Amino acid sequence: MTRESTSTRFTEELTQRLPRMVMFRGLTMPEIRLVASISEELMLRPGEEVGELGEIISNVYVVLDGELVIQTSSGNETRRIRPGEDYGLVSLVEPRRIVQPVLAQVNSRLVRIPADAVHALMESNESIALTLWKNIARLQTYHFMSLVDRWTGQPPRDDLNPYDRQRA
Repeated sequence: MTRESTSTRFTEELTQRLPRMVMFRGLTMPEIRLVASISEELMLRPGEEVGELGEIISNVYVVLDGELVIQTSSGNETRRIRPGEDYGLVSLVEPRRIVQPVLAQVNSRLVRIPADAVHALMESNESIALTLWKNIARLQTYHFMSLVDRWTGQPPRDDLNPYDRQRA
């Protein structure tokens, strides 16, 4: 199979799957196709890392298949990232370094979307920008509140989890 036909098949798959993901909810099909056109497929084997510690996060990742785990330096799990969930949204807001290992638990297939390509897309299309910023704000708020809950020993607020609503 040629690389082009593999790429075309991946883009077609993304046009079907992206609208069901929280980050891309509300985009029109032509807008979804634009996002799919700037996306790349990334395959990870168990134990492989998304990026190296200290590296600037410059991509948004969405799990298609498999599972990632974010760990502390001592190996404790801080977050599981399952199909449809994201990692690296902060790359769209402000450059940050990877400070915790992000490892594939099993064979995993991800969508890698370069942050600079997302910015260019949002600058050229106001509708995409508005929809993505709204979704990003919702997701970042959830991730922040999850950290606060963990730090204060509170149970997770499942009613705020946009990923659970995605699966419903």
